[in-house]
Amino acid sequence: GLDVETTLTEPRILCTVQMASESQVYVIDMLPIKDMRPLKLLMENSGIMKIIHNRDFEAAVLGQYGIQIHNVYDTLIESRKRHNRKKTQGGHRLGEVCERELGLFLDKSYQASDWTVRPLSQEQLDYAAVDAEVMIRLYRVFSPPAPPETMNLF
Repeated sequence: GLDVETTLTEPRILCTVQMASESQVYVIDMLPIKDMRPLKLLMENSGIMKIIHNRDFEAAVLGQYGIQIHNVYDTLIESRKRHNRKKTQGGHRLGEVCERELGLFLDKSYQASDWTVRPLSQEQLDYAAVDAEVMIRLYRVFSPPAPPETMNLF
């Protein structure tokens, strides 16, 4: 799972990168980091799937640093495919998707906080971590199970 926090004004400044695996969540403070090569290597590695809600935003932010994102599963696109015209199902913002698909309420009040102030509060860290962690859960809900290896259904 991948998410970023930035400044609210253009040009966006990358403040944190959040990454989640099946067993770990990392919130990386990007403000003091000068060498983006490790992040670039990870984001451009096609062998690692990045699960993102609204790939275009992360791509635009990381693109400012010369980083492309390869092998992306976009939960926003999947939500729109599944619920395109069903207004009763809610919208497609991450909080709305998590409520509909996971029954999980996300407190999005820290989204507009000042991510440049250090140290980050525990609430900001928790908020950032959850946004990456729920990507894994949404992927599990959205992705169909693998077909049987034998291709026999019965």
